[in-house]
Amino acid sequence: MKLRDMLRREVRRSAASRYEHRLHGLLLMASGLGPTQVADLFGEDPRTLRRWANTLEDQGLPGLRDSSRPGRPPSLDAHKRTELRHDLDAPPSAFGLSGDTWNGKLLASHLRESYGTNLGVRQCQRLLRRIGTNPGR
Repeated sequence: MKLRDMLRREVRRSAASRYEHRLHGLLLMASGLGPTQVADLFGEDPRTLRRWANTLEDQGLPGLRDSSRPGRPPSLDAHKRTELRHDLDAPPSAFGLSGDTWNGKLLASHLRESYGTNLGVRQCQRLLRRIGTNPGR
């Protein structure tokens, strides 16, 4: 995994780290760098930096914090996601499943059996990509 990807994943990990990421970007802009330069450094779109600056101007620092997100709560809480990451370090055969490489179908089966969570195959494929595991096809 590339260092930049690893760091970006860490930034997305929590509301506090996303807030600090925004603050750092705006601090660089306040120091004279343009939105495009900061966006290149941060791996963001320049429009995102402009939106952060507008939000700061309109709402102040509280506006930069994450607002509540609508929708269904996650199927796996943070603790279970951590456990799942460790599970995915082992091959599916370690859990009595056939196959040497994780894919959406095997993950769906594992989640159902080990965690009591029912997710579709496509959702499991997206989960594998998000976690950084190479899903088998």
